[in-house]
Amino acid sequence: MSLFAQNSSRSILVAYVAVGVAFAGSVSCSEDYVELSIHLNLPVPAEMDAFCLGLSAGGRGQFSQHYPLSTAQSNQAQTLTIETGPHASFEALLRGEKSGMSNTWLRRSLDLSVRSADLGVEKCSARGLGQFGPLQRLTKEPGSFVAGLPVPFAPGLVAVVNSAESRSFAYSQTQLQIAQRRDLFPQSTVGVLKKILAADFSSPRDCFDDLLLVGSSGTALWHNSGEGRFSALPIPAVGSFLDAFAADIDGDSDVDLVLVASDGLRLLVNDGDGLMRDATAMLPQEASLSSPSSIAGIHLVPDDGLVDLVVGRSAPGVSPLILRNGGAASFVAAPNQPALFSTDSSSVTTGDINGDGLTDIAIASAQGVGFALQGTGAVFSGPVEISSSTFNPNSPLGLLLRDVDGDCDVDLSVVDSAGVHILLNTGGGVWAAAQTIPLSVGASNIAYVNFDADEVPDLLIGGRTDGAWWASQTR
Repeated sequence: MSLFAQNSSRSILVAYVAVGVAFAGSVSCSEDYVELSIHLNLPVPAEMDAFCLGLSAGGRGQFSQHYPLSTAQSNQAQTLTIETGPHASFEALLRGEKSGMSNTWLRRSLDLSVRSADLGVEKCSARGLGQFGPLQRLTKEPGSFVAGLPVPFAPGLVAVVNSAESRSFAYSQTQLQIAQRRDLFPQSTVGVLKKILAADFSSPRDCFDDLLLVGSSGTALWHNSGEGRFSALPIPAVGSFLDAFAADIDGDSDVDLVLVASDGLRLLVNDGDGLMRDATAMLPQEASLSSPSSIAGIHLVPDDGLVDLVVGRSAPGVSPLILRNGGAASFVAAPNQPALFSTDSSSVTTGDINGDGLTDIAIASAQGVGFALQGTGAVFSGPVEISSSTFNPNSPLGLLLRDVDGDCDVDLSVVDSAGVHILLNTGGGVWAAAQTIPLSVGASNIAYVNFDADEVPDLLIGGRTDGAWWASQTR
């Protein structure tokens, strides 16, 4: 496989652009091997400084590789050979990354029986309606947490985990067949689960998302073999944790980890051998803050390529704390902090809400949900409270900013005591009327993954007393 990044001057206008990709010159090396040339023929979005390329066939990942996109490497060709086996049809996924913060920006199916073809690529992802069908049960275990791993790295894999055991589910490409498999995961005890985090912790990165379990009595790190089977890896994190964030914190291309404990933040640095080292001492005094409850990554302007942090806090009258990354995992409190929203800032999440290329913050408090937009000099406006006749959040439990319907802007998902609410972004940070998923009362956590093989993300719901559920997005 030869890969060429043909344009070293990358677009700086928008985070997502229409990108073309040419699959050409497939030459059979033998009966079981194919050599494939891939050409990026339009500028890569400026946000991306690396990407993972993966191919899958017959429901199994055949190949994946992580490619840095520094200026010096952008024009270098790399030749790789992959085994096709008996399969003639592959699915390709190109996942763009910004300093370890992944976001799929290019995806297309490839039929190797066609020896030369230029495939157009739709802007962003496949379009969905942003509407979801009735809930369907995954498992009956109460209080479960859900996570999904993207195709093709673990096709259709959904992790459903509670404090007692773990399961996974997989689909068939021809029809939805849910198979429960306990043997894919190791046994781990982390107390009461607080979060499941999917990220590529391997060093060097292998493009397979691993799973981190965060709980009331510790953490567990499950390494993905690439076939959806996981093994336990040691991780130096003892204590009770509420949230976690994974990204390349120290700028060495490995994915590091920041944990939220009741008395402040913990920093675990990936030293390049796949093991995590406790580097909490490198954090500033501000990281030993009271009542931290959630964490998210942000890129403050001017964007130096390093991942900065936003920490949500549950204490009354306390706003989020923003820490600017000074390099080598050294942080300082940002001079411009967002204004106080409502009574607290118990949950935070980030994304480009108004499409200006800058990372904004969505904030949940005991009284509602709002957002603060980043402007010149990393000064945040607002915050602006989100409320309407269709959406009056009551004690929100969690937030998620993600492009659900594939129209290139981030949508807002809110979990509260009334269930799961989805607010589609109609452009510029204007929210459509909220859709409340029927019968979703009691949910505490959600995730999105293309579960039924129709190219649009479906909704996973965990935390209910009657088990984990999913709902298919309508196309």
